Amino acid sequence: MEEIKHRHATGTNELNDLNRAPTGSAYQRVAQIQYQQAIRNQTQEAPVFSAFKNKKHPSDDDDDNDGLDEDDDEDDEFLKDDPELEMIRQRRLHQIREQQSQEALHRSLGHGQLRTISQDEFLTECTGESLYVGVHFFHKDFERCKIMDHHLQLIATKYMQCKFLRIDAEKAPFFVDKLKVRTLPTLFVFKEGKVVERMTGFEGLALSEDEPDKWNTPTLEKWLHKTGAITYSPSEEEKIAEMEKLQRKKYTTSLWRQQGGHDEEDD
Repeated sequence: MEEIKHRHATGTNELNDLNRAPTGSAYQRVAQIQYQQAIRNQTQEAPVFSAFKNKKHPSDDDDDNDGLDEDDDEDDEFLKDDPELEMIRQRRLHQIREQQSQEALHRSLGHGQLRTISQDEFLTECTGESLYVGVHFFHKDFERCKIMDHHLQLIATKYMQCKFLRIDAEKAPFFVDKLKVRTLPTLFVFKEGKVVERMTGFEGLALSEDEPDKWNTPTLEKWLHKTGAITYSPSEEEKIAEMEKLQRKKYTTSLWRQQGGHDEEDD
């Protein structure tokens, strides 16, 4: 239905010009339904399509509710009889079923949360059916590890396509040695059981050099997006904040130049 509305919106013909309507029979059906709904709210006679010339106005019926029910039934018939609308409906239903099936599979594999695993579970969890797996090697007493856990928990519930795990480095000496973990926290991203990327500490996440532990969840989301583990798109608030940041930068640069500064490229 949304596709049909879009096609009409970009057309050039009037609503009641059925012979030149840009979307063919599918649009004609929708036009008929829209017109029928419009005349329900009018008490005066209005021009009608040929399909409705012999149809009584709902207000002429003895029982208004019965008339409306019959109109609704006919609306449903229009939708059922039109092959293009039915094809759109079936395509959308198929997409919904696929999404629900994929989400159910991910949840069965442990996606949607940040789970703690043992050393014995490591290989099974990282080489199983999940395409992407993120693993945080942590120490229970390290404040930085707690910060990483906080952000990963938020991300895990938001992005179902990647499974997120945490493992106590003290209790997993074999994999600490095998993966050469030297700094905590360390975050690994596995794809089909193979390491594709690692983050040591908060490398690349800090918003400023003066405050290395200060960063936000979108910063980590962007890093994970680059690895392919999640599909990240900034929110409207983030877009606005980024625009304001660029505006401030332009203003600062302009003010600096007015005060006699110049870029190295100008030399």
